[in-house]
Amino acid sequence: IILAESPALIGKGARGPQDTEEIHRINEAVRRIDPEMPVLHGAGISDEKDVYEIIRAGADATGSTSGILKAENPEEMMERMIAAAAKAWKERSGS
Repeated sequence: IILAESPALIGKGARGPQDTEEIHRINEAVRRIDPEMPVLHGAGISDEKDVYEIIRAGADATGSTSGILKAENPEEMMERMIAAAAKAWKERSGS
């Protein structure tokens, strides 16, 4: 797996509408080199909505460290992020 993070977003929790386009652009670049390489998109992940949107946009995985560590209740945030990732994967796969 390769990790793709925008330096401008690391630890900031400030994802925006341009992220979907950036995810596709990075995925295409990586897959031109290795079509089987999973791509983890991280940086700026502040909550379960970010996790959901990133997976739905085409990321194979996402980060969550600062979003969990900065949360008022880290354990609850981790559970919400895991549930959001599972939901997005399920929707992407059509199950």
